[in-house]
Amino acid sequence: MSFGQGPHFCLGAALARLELGCAFPALFVRLEHLALTIAAEDVVYMPSYVIRCPQRLPVTFRPSIA
Repeated sequence: MSFGQGPHFCLGAALARLELGCAFPALFVRLEHLALTIAAEDVVYMPSYVIRCPQRLPVTFRPSIA
């Protein structure tokens, strides 16, 4: 994730990093065997010079029993 730099640095960057630091580990614990359903090189990205994000990211998983 990118939050800019210099005078354009995001004021909420610290909070966003803290939230992601909690959310991603919880996601990976709850969704066992999370995997792409297509090859990584087949992921199509949005046409943008500002942000690099996939148009869609198909995944498969098996929920844990927690």
